[in-house]
Amino acid sequence: MKREPAIFCSTAYDDAEFRAHGRTRVQIDGRLLRIDAWGPFNLELVQAQIRLLRSEVKPLLPLEGGFVELIHYHDSILMPEPAWQALQSFVDQSAALGFAAQTTLILLGEEVEGGFMFAERLASIWARSRPVQVLRRADELEEALQRVMAGLPTPGTQAPGHFGLDTSSSAAASELAAQKQPGAAA
Repeated sequence: MKREPAIFCSTAYDDAEFRAHGRTRVQIDGRLLRIDAWGPFNLELVQAQIRLLRSEVKPLLPLEGGFVELIHYHDSILMPEPAWQALQSFVDQSAALGFAAQTTLILLGEEVEGGFMFAERLASIWARSRPVQVLRRADELEEALQRVMAGLPTPGTQAPGHFGLDTSSSAAASELAAQKQPGAAA
């Protein structure tokens, strides 16, 4: 029996001294974690996002990559360095505890402020623990999402290897180049 999607918003977790800039909406629909984030962001918003994800979202998702994460950025991805660091730390800690998506798809349209300048840095946050794809158009995202969701393992089975490899990141490019080398392990 399919459950109704669970929907949460970061504004309920904004308890910092300074008002959070930006907004986040999180929806869990089966094995899909869909995040819509409107920037620009400050540290207070990233901290509110972390509280939201830890308290409401994490308990509803399967461990060890049994879900897909889709992040759609709107307006801007600009944020100060402490916010970038807090986001990286949260993703790293979550992955170390076994809470990492099978893959992360990021929709970063051309209209998003800072998108071209920070796309690689944004992808690198998640790329330490899972395959990441940055897509520029909604139709590309939907196609990638269908492919990824079709490849998810049945709960309780072994997860397949990486898919949705982003060849624009240096680590992924090195991995892809190694796979193409004659005599390289398959």
